[in-house]
Amino acid sequence: MVSFVVIGRNVEQTIDRCLDSIEQLIKAESLSSYEVIYVDSLSTDTSLKKALKHGVNLKVFQLTKDKNAAIARNMGASCSEGEYLFFLDGDMELIPDQLKGVFDDSLYVEHPFISFSCQDVLIDQKKQLSQNNLLINKDEKRLEGVTGGLFFISKKLWGSVNGMRPKYLKS
Repeated sequence: MVSFVVIGRNVEQTIDRCLDSIEQLIKAESLSSYEVIYVDSLSTDTSLKKALKHGVNLKVFQLTKDKNAAIARNMGASCSEGEYLFFLDGDMELIPDQLKGVFDDSLYVEHPFISFSCQDVLIDQKKQLSQNNLLINKDEKRLEGVTGGLFFISKKLWGSVNGMRPKYLKS
């Protein structure tokens, strides 16, 4: 099972597109075993209300006090049931073949951590991330990319490093 973990704060302008892009990817990949988790970091806009309208296999949580990306991702991971975690931010959009190269035909994942690069796209004066690419280094048989808010990791590996350290505010 893949758990898509979306984190956000005041993403009312982009959360619908983000969650819609996950649904499109799920359909494109014919995933039958998945869940979508949205963790809201005390938004003061309508982000939470908008997320709640996306009902299919969606779990919604809201942080109640301390907030940063690591705390939100750790909460999403702890509430997930999937063997794999796919993290993204609420202002990101996936493309339909995002998982191309992640799974083989039997849905086996060779690499326990995959980072994706992002292309910034400006839409209505809001920065929105879309069109992402997986970088593969064929000589060394490893995947490389830019680590940030968009990555895929096995839950086993996530647990072995105890998730993210919330004391770091960035990176």
